Amino acid sequence: MVKWPALSRPKEFGGLGFLDVRVMNKCLLAKWIDKLERGNDSLCCSLLRKKYLGQKSIFQIKNRKGSQFWRSLLDMRQWYQKGRIVEIRAGHQTRFWHDCWLGECLLKIRFHNLFRIASDQDIEVDRAFEQGQ
Repeated sequence: MVKWPALSRPKEFGGLGFLDVRVMNKCLLAKWIDKLERGNDSLCCSLLRKKYLGQKSIFQIKNRKGSQFWRSLLDMRQWYQKGRIVEIRAGHQTRFWHDCWLGECLLKIRFHNLFRIASDQDIEVDRAFEQGQ
């Protein structure tokens, strides 16, 4: 038996050069999330938006029901969100505390005392500005 790291190591480094399918799958799922977040208007993205998202961002979805592909996308959200910076448009898809939209750190981390006492920890940016919070 040969261990997977030896199989997936590139040939020039003594391995067999097998592709790591798990990493490829994560990258492809991240690409789908990126397409959905950027507003890609392809047929597949439009169908996913109509069926699962509506006017929300994939990061605002709490319901885990749907196809295996959709559940895989939802599972990738946390990994995808690391290092992601949000560009605010209208503000209704950007979560005030949970998205990195102001600076390089989440506001819930930078202002953790305020986050703990916030009346609505899942508020979107547009609603926060309307309500003056």
